[in-house]
Amino acid sequence: MSKLNFKLVVVLVAVVSLFSILIIRLFDLQIIRGNYFRNLSDDNRFFSFDLPAERGVFLDRYGIPLSINRRDYYLIDDYKVLFSPQTPISRDEALVQIASQSAQVGYSLKRSYPFNEVGAHFIGYTGSVTKEDLLNDDTLDITDQLGKMGLEKVFNYQLQGEKGNETYEINTHGVKQRLIVERKAIIGKSINTTIDSYLLKKAQEVMDGQNGSIVIADADSGEILALASNPSFNANYLNRKYRNDELERERKNEVNQYFSDPRKPFFNRVTSGTYPPGSIFKIVTALAGLETESITEQTTIIDKGFLEVGDYRYKNWFYTQSGGAEGEIGVVRAITRSNDTYFYKAAEFTGSETIAEYARLFGFGKPTGIEIIGESSGLVPDPAWKERVKGERWFLGNTYHYGIGQGDLLVTPMQITQLVQSVANRGELCQSTLVTDSKGRCRNLGFNQENINLVLKGMVGACSTGGTASVFYPYNQKVAERLSTEENNDINWQIEQGLVACKTGTAEFGGADEKGNRKTHGWFVAIVGLNNELNLNGVENDDEEISEDLQALIDAMSDEATESAGLAEEEIDENISDHDLWLQHIGEKGLPKKLVFVAMVESDDDDPFKSGSTDAAPLVKEIIDWMRGNKSVLQNH
Repeated sequence: MSKLNFKLVVVLVAVVSLFSILIIRLFDLQIIRGNYFRNLSDDNRFFSFDLPAERGVFLDRYGIPLSINRRDYYLIDDYKVLFSPQTPISRDEALVQIASQSAQVGYSLKRSYPFNEVGAHFIGYTGSVTKEDLLNDDTLDITDQLGKMGLEKVFNYQLQGEKGNETYEINTHGVKQRLIVERKAIIGKSINTTIDSYLLKKAQEVMDGQNGSIVIADADSGEILALASNPSFNANYLNRKYRNDELERERKNEVNQYFSDPRKPFFNRVTSGTYPPGSIFKIVTALAGLETESITEQTTIIDKGFLEVGDYRYKNWFYTQSGGAEGEIGVVRAITRSNDTYFYKAAEFTGSETIAEYARLFGFGKPTGIEIIGESSGLVPDPAWKERVKGERWFLGNTYHYGIGQGDLLVTPMQITQLVQSVANRGELCQSTLVTDSKGRCRNLGFNQENINLVLKGMVGACSTGGTASVFYPYNQKVAERLSTEENNDINWQIEQGLVACKTGTAEFGGADEKGNRKTHGWFVAIVGLNNELNLNGVENDDEEISEDLQALIDAMSDEATESAGLAEEEIDENISDHDLWLQHIGEKGLPKKLVFVAMVESDDDDPFKSGSTDAAPLVKEIIDWMRGNKSVLQNH
């Protein structure tokens, strides 16, 4: 081949190769990666903004919000420019600006809790997503807020709405040219709860200074009207930051105190705390004995203050306290007087396995299933458990202690609530619930109604003269006088009419001191109907002023939640009390026929010997007095 021809071939090959490369590159850019580069181009041409979605809120049984979405407003310096500087502004400033130039006003949503620390343990709080959250759920964005505790966590996905979106065409300088797509955000589902916010507030108030819990429930349905654990925490300090430096320092100090507080304010004592039930458990021992006919109404024992078994002496509290003895006593009087000696023998006659069986029938030893994560199971021991776990035999002394709610037995206040609710409901146990769409989860335990009535009679006696709850003596005496003219002797009806059926409990725990004394927690449970003690005549329609102030209260709470800074208390007409507002609501919605109260007060260093009669019972009485208007309506009868 000539030199000239060789050069032509080289040039031709070079040209063909170059064009081949260009064609391949063009094919790659246009066909293979065309969509990729088109998207890059669109990304440079279009810009999308997420619009925050309103999280659904929690409402109490009257429609009052327990949580609210607060808007933090900011002024956009130049709304046409991407990432324009933003200046925080107040709600009032935002409203003025929106009237003239709404495009310059933006906002972010923050969760707010109008009742602050009241009900924080079951409502919970929201917080920013964590690294673990993002790894577990690829649908989350780093700016999302999630429920971290309580109902906020349980119903997180129902509460979350759908974010909106705005897409703009922009130029090379990042300036908006026109709005291409706009999709409105969709608000999340709100949750209607069974909570009575007025009773909840009162329950939290009476617990001030005490470590413990109070639960109020509807005896007929298991709905929870109040669930208060103390000490509590203000969830508003956990899910926000303040622009004001002083407020932010205050917030951080409060949060640090929560985490360093030895009383554990985040600990939900109602559902997670486990305690020996003490004499409250005598209700179970009595029903186990009566149902198996191990004891009857006629079964009596002679109480001389103590039982002696070999070298051991098992004392009755009355003997320990003052050297007293009850003499001959049966089951009704034993409940009234909380007589330990009787229940030592009742437990011996019934047997520990049977008592354990009935305890489990009432729901002890497992979570109640209320809508709160982290509920404890407690512990229902029996001989097999002791042998398996402790490697020890079960002795008669263990049975004695079992019969009065001591030993290894552990329960939660929520389980005790379910026990008392089922007794108040004539042996029908309803699963405790905090939300209104969970009704109908009740089951009949199959108890003989006469046995239930015997227990209720003993409990009425406990709150009457000679019983263990002296703070209720005057109350029950006046109700009894009012009912004395009636011919209806049914104990359930009498309780619905206002008689208080109750049981006190003082539960030992821990090791004995040098004097042989153990620290004690105080328990008190009660069943009462209050409809006949409340004057609701004309409340529903005739008091327009209260209705207006009720709406003002709700409006004030909403306004407070939208403030851009601070945690100010809602401003309410001082002439309209919480009690008047509450009467307005129950005049419209009604009050359950019978309410169940459960109060538990923990021992502390200042007072290591809490009792049911002197520490727990007065808390419930204070709530009932408030419900009745802080004075005895019975004086008018």
